[in-house]
Amino acid sequence: MKEKPIFTAYQKEIDRTSSKKIGLLCPYTVEELIDAAGFTPVRLIPHEPNMRFVDAYLPGTLCSYLRYVVDLGIAGELKGFRGLVINHSCDGARRTLDIFNTYIPDIPTFFVDIPKKNDPHAARYFKRELEKMKVYLQELSGVEITDSALVASIVRYNENRRLLQEIYDVRANNPGVMNAQELIRVLDLNSTGPKQTTNQMLSDLLSVSGLERKGKRVFVSGNIFDTLPLLEYIEECGGVVVGDDFCFGGRYFPVAVAENEAPLDALARRYLSRVPCGRMINFSERIDYVIEAVQKTMSAGVIYTSLKFCDNFLVDFPLFRERLDQLDIPSLFLESEYFSLRSGQVRTRVEAFLERL
Repeated sequence: MKEKPIFTAYQKEIDRTSSKKIGLLCPYTVEELIDAAGFTPVRLIPHEPNMRFVDAYLPGTLCSYLRYVVDLGIAGELKGFRGLVINHSCDGARRTLDIFNTYIPDIPTFFVDIPKKNDPHAARYFKRELEKMKVYLQELSGVEITDSALVASIVRYNENRRLLQEIYDVRANNPGVMNAQELIRVLDLNSTGPKQTTNQMLSDLLSVSGLERKGKRVFVSGNIFDTLPLLEYIEECGGVVVGDDFCFGGRYFPVAVAENEAPLDALARRYLSRVPCGRMINFSERIDYVIEAVQKTMSAGVIYTSLKFCDNFLVDFPLFRERLDQLDIPSLFLESEYFSLRSGQVRTRVEAFLERL
């Protein structure tokens, strides 16, 4: 399928303006700090299904997304990056940090220890982590990160969150405005480009109308959104995706940063108050959030995806499914490697699930 001109144009603009890049893996990364230092936060997104070198460095029983990231680093495909921020999202992330520090020292890394709780003590601890991250970024850039620069960045990112929320609301009401392929492209560009550019892109997209699309309404939940064939399968089999809570999708934008408080305090509180993932002690709040979203979007069922060996998301699914069953909401569980959702077997399971709805 030929890409829409708007995406081609904004991809060129992002390539032109993203010369100083800092890599990130996790949505708990405080991108406002990176932006305020004059860098572009760029989520690392593998695009090729072939691993070349990683087996010599990491076992196969580890998150395949992180294995692909390490493979990119070992292959020298991240040489344009000025640094890499890795959060304590899981043990696999710690091992990824070890590999970069030992074998890819040309890319300076910074490790952020994120509390598992959301309370005043955790917020104070997280603020101290952000102060260290601020020093790391200032040393890389040679520029002081002022409070005024941070506030300006917070305003840009809050606008980005508002626009993404509007995109999701419009698409839930009329999925024909943007198909699955286009949604993934939007999220891809939004997580790899400077926000002043992607905010304009989102504004432009909101001015475009689309045809009404009919089908069985499905909510997709899980830890990855780079599953374009899965979303396409849903549409091909007679469904429409009306919402998701992927890391850099539907779970990325809820909760704004307070713009009238001390910037680091406000950032620490916001990132601990965001919709939690499975690594957090209050992960059950995510289940409540998804169920509320399923009901709000009038979804007929939920498809839950998880990477193999991702304990954070695999552990909480039984509780999630129990809640869905109590509410008579049908669900389908798909566990896979990073690229294996592209299989015909997955399409068959999706088709069978939609026939039940």
